Order: sequence, then C-alpha cells, then structure tokens
Amino acid sequence: MMSGIQKFFCTLGLVVLPLMVKAQAPDTLWTRVYGGLQRDIGNCVHQTSDGAYIIAGVYGQFSSDYGSLYLLKTDSNGNKVWSKLYGGPSWDWGEEVEVLADGYVVVGVTRSFGSGDNDVWLLKTDLNGDTLWTRTFGGVYVDFSKAVQVTSDSGFIIVGGTNSFNPWDFDVYVIKTDFQGHPIWSRTYGGDTTDEASDVCETSDHGFLVVGFTRSYGSGEGDIYLLRLASNGDTLWTKTIGGDDSDCGNKILPTSDGGYIICGSTSSFGAGGSDVFVVKIDQNGSVIWTKTYGGTDDEGGNSIQKTSDGGYVIIGTTRSFGAGKTDIYLIKIDSLGNTLWTTTFGQSDYELGYSVEQTSDQGYILVGATESYGSGAYDVWLIKTEPDISVKEEGVKRTSHPIVPRVCFGDLLIISGIEHKTEVKIFDILGKEVMRRELSPQSSKIPVHSLSTGVYYLLFKRGFPKTAKVVLIK
Repeated sequence: MMSGIQKFFCTLGLVVLPLMVKAQAPDTLWTRVYGGLQRDIGNCVHQTSDGAYIIAGVYGQFSSDYGSLYLLKTDSNGNKVWSKLYGGPSWDWGEEVEVLADGYVVVGVTRSFGSGDNDVWLLKTDLNGDTLWTRTFGGVYVDFSKAVQVTSDSGFIIVGGTNSFNPWDFDVYVIKTDFQGHPIWSRTYGGDTTDEASDVCETSDHGFLVVGFTRSYGSGEGDIYLLRLASNGDTLWTKTIGGDDSDCGNKILPTSDGGYIICGSTSSFGAGGSDVFVVKIDQNGSVIWTKTYGGTDDEGGNSIQKTSDGGYVIIGTTRSFGAGKTDIYLIKIDSLGNTLWTTTFGQSDYELGYSVEQTSDQGYILVGATESYGSGAYDVWLIKTEPDISVKEEGVKRTSHPIVPRVCFGDLLIISGIEHKTEVKIFDILGKEVMRRELSPQSSKIPVHSLSTGVYYLLFKRGFPKTAKVVLIK
C-alpha cells in the first residue's frame, strides 16, 4: 500500500522529445459540429476573455436565395452557450466578427436590407448576442464586405468590393465609421476591370493598408493588390505582387519589424495548380521574401495569425493532402516562412478552413465547414488542438542529461538534468495551464498535491524547449 505517494508514468514513446527531433503538429483535442439541414459555414472565430469562443458565419443557406447571418457563442470546450440568427426574408451572410469590451461587431452582406442587390452589413450586439444597432452601406447594385477592424479611435474600418459606383466592374470598397457605425468616409479604388479588397490593418500613423486582388493592374491574370491609405482615405501608394497567372491576398498582419505579412493563394508559383502564398513586405510594400506551400493539386490560404514564438499559423484548404475531396490545411511557419509542421483535418467529403487563432493554452482554435460530419450539406466545424509544444532546432543547446520525470514521493515531482534556470508549464488534457514553476539545478522539485489523476503535459522553456507527456496516478 502506498499512501500519499504520487507516481508519474510516461506514456509509450512520449517520455521526453529529443532536442533535435522534427517539430510535430499538435493533436486534436476536440471537434464540434453545429448547423441544420442546409449549408452552415463558419467564417471567423476568436477566443473571448473568458476562454470561450465566438463564431460568425452563415446559417441555412439555400443556393443564393436564403440564409441568415449566424453568431454562435460556445464555452471553452465548444459546447453551445447561445446562437443567434440575424437577417430578413432573403440572403444574409456573416463574414467576420470582432470582440469588443461590451459585445461584438459583425460585418457581412445583406440582401434583405439596404438599397441594392447586396449591401455591406455592419451589426453591433451585446455580450448575449442581442442586437444594439445595424448599418447598411452601398448603392443600387452589388456591394459586399470581407473584413472589419476596430480602429484606434474606437471606430471601424470595413473593406470589400462594389460595382454600384463603377460603370465597368467591381472596385475596392473601403468604409470608415465612428464607434456607432455611422459613416465618416467611404472610397472606391481600382481600374476598368475587377478589383476587390479582402483585409485591412491600421498603420502606425493611423492610416490603413488594404490587401486584395486586382485585374486592372499588375502583370498577370490577377495580382495581389496593396493600397496604402491615409487616415482620411487618400491614396498614398499602391503595389501589385504576382506572376503571370492569378494571385490574390486574403489576409494581412503587421509584423514586429514594422513591415507586414500577407497570406493568400498563387497560381503563378509553387508546385501545383494553386498553392498557399505568403509574402513578407516592408513598410513601403517592397517584397522581402515569398513562400509557397502545397502539393501537385490545388491549395489556398485563407488566414494567417501570429503565434507566441514569433512565427505564424496559416489556415486554408487542400486537395493535395488529407483524406477527402478537400481538407482543412493547417501550416505552422517560423518568422522567415520556413515550415515547422503541417496537418490536415477531414474525412471522405469536402472540408473548408477559414479562420484560425492561437489560444491562451498555446493550442489553436479553427473554424470552417464540413460535409463529412453533421446533418447538413455543410455544417460549421470547430476544431480545438492540444497545446503546440513542438521542439525547435534553431538556437537550442543540447543538454548532457535528459530531463526526465521520476517516480516521486510526498507530493513532489523531481526533475533531473536541470543545468540552468528554466521555466516549466504544466497543462491538463484540455489544454488549460494548471501550474507554472521556475526550476534550477538547486531547485528542481515541483509540488503536485493539487493535481488530480490524469494526463499532463510539461513544457520546458528558456534554453530547454523540451516536452514530456506524463500520467499522474493518485
């Protein structure tokens, strides 16, 4: 009988990852499916301050005749807390949601309201999803939005496309509003053929950098379109990026060096029909480097987000890899665009990946759509991964002694092989950080009396980026 004794048994093959091993994608922690009998798609997901998730998309889409803007709040395990539908008798769509202190702002497209065939639709809700106000923008023809960002003056910047104000084709459409959604200014940009915007970020001088797609300018069938705007919407400069075929930019982020990183798709470069395309530019829009990711078939990149290690995570869709007709494609890269790992999600049918974000436990939350699971033509698919505790090769000194958890007595976990000060974080099976400790050669004991029986992950930092997966049995 062993009263008061804690034993840590390392699971087979997962004791401690060697320092020089190739990084691996994190395992799936859980998945959730939401929807009805028609097409339901998740376009955007964010983690909220309470560790839960908010999703925006479309619900009940039947061809282009009917659908509702869909807002869904879950708890930290993906269980539905509430869901709301917004719209009228026609087709309404949610594209992106931003989390505010007092609620949410959602941008999308509406055919039910406004003055044209399609109008840009901006909605503000409270924390329970109840509508506080709505605004529409556009002319008599087709106007749509792809992204909204909260600006430094607490207003909003919206980007998309319009053919209400161009007698030839679509133009980039940019709308600046105040905090209540009232328009301050709106502008269109482009040439004689199709030009559209997909994303925007605010610059350090309170101007804006818009990314999208152009057929009016550039050298190919279509190019990435960059527009640098002043705070009042005046054009400061424009750039195109691409080759002889079709290239587009879907997401743009500011980087720590004052430049920007763009994620999209390319048919001009890469290995297949189309590939995920990532472009790093400086503050003037000059290209620093480009990377493509994909196989011999078609891939596309829909979003990119920063990760805590200075790199990025990319989500898109792939035909080259995975189990189905198309699968969700997740790529982790470092700050220079080098691939650390890739993984896919899906089964025999169609899956689409639209939005990803690193979560507070160092895992990832993904949203898109699935035909392989659920009850509809498409259903919203939410995926949570375990913490990304991958080992990096660069800049790591090999320690002469392995860091190995031992069997311990008296509610203490003893770690051997500590040669320098380092930090260890302990995560439970749900990816929640449950403990953090500073370790050193003189102090390498961790009290674990507060932990219950179960699986835990240990992540060592500060010169010892090793991991262990252990089972605590009380």
